[in-house]
Amino acid sequence: MGRYRSERNQLLKFIADNHIDHVVFLATDDHHTRVTQLQYLADPNDSGSRALVPGSFQVMTGPIGGGGPDAYTDHSFSTIQAAANNRYLSQLALGEPQLGLPADFPGLRKVFREGDPNASISPSPADFYSPDTFNYTILNVAEDGALTVETWGIPSYQQNTFPQSTIDPTLVFSFQIGGSDSR
Repeated sequence: MGRYRSERNQLLKFIADNHIDHVVFLATDDHHTRVTQLQYLADPNDSGSRALVPGSFQVMTGPIGGGGPDAYTDHSFSTIQAAANNRYLSQLALGEPQLGLPADFPGLRKVFREGDPNASISPSPADFYSPDTFNYTILNVAEDGALTVETWGIPSYQQNTFPQSTIDPTLVFSFQIGGSDSR
């Protein structure tokens, strides 16, 4: 939340109070890509009054080349799932929203996560998290209003080592919100 907590809270409360739906914040300067819902204090004087902003979320993306992902040398889904579960638990312990979007998030569909055959059936925190790739995220809004979020990346490699050949990015995770055939 940085040093602008009051202003951020006022903005998110305004969005919630005025029922402004489908607000997406795109942020960077973090070393793990993740998607989370947004929360605010319904009563700025009561830290226990945390509430989610309905139908809104944030995408924290990056780094395309910064440090952090290079701490991971095992790119198996089980390693990513363990990291996501740890992140999920630490966020909950801090009173932050869960990592990822819940299966009942309004309009959520077509969830994909590299290595997770169950992502579209039962999304988990790992399906919205990439701690081990140098990546970028693309947001696309279709004519029917569907928002598609795609994170593309290459597996990180140890610091101060460089592959001898070009590595093409692959789709790490993606999902859609809304659209004409949304549930």
